Amino acid sequence: MRSMRLETGAFDALQISVSIADQESIERVLPLAKKRDMGIIAKRPVANAVWLRSRVPTSDYSREYWDRLKKLDFDFLAKSASDAFATALRFTLSVPGVHTAIVRQPRSPKESRATPTSRPRGPLPEAEFDAIRERWQAIAKPHWFGQE
Repeated sequence: MRSMRLETGAFDALQISVSIADQESIERVLPLAKKRDMGIIAKRPVANAVWLRSRVPTSDYSREYWDRLKKLDFDFLAKSASDAFATALRFTLSVPGVHTAIVRQPRSPKESRATPTSRPRGPLPEAEFDAIRERWQAIAKPHWFGQE
């Protein structure tokens, strides 16, 4: 479906899920978008911060992110909530081809505490970015398609 939207030439930008828990588009969609000179808007750039929840989410895509992050077991998610949130957001904004991201308002007091008080500055250091990508490539399952 996404590749069809890319190939029509009718759009200047594409909104797509890109995050620590949803990296499939980095290889499958973003190169095509770049060829077409399309802007990329990352939705769910912090994977709904599902690692902050104390219970398994009930919505399908949040549950999928929960399951993926449990398997990926990123070290940085054990840091303070604010630092983990900032790393997750900086990862998404560091993905080549991502131009902007939609970050929603926190839904709970725990999510509010996780939201950095100042905007994370600059791209994620290359070594951290590469470590997240390498972990994804080592752990991700073939059925971990991007969330619509």
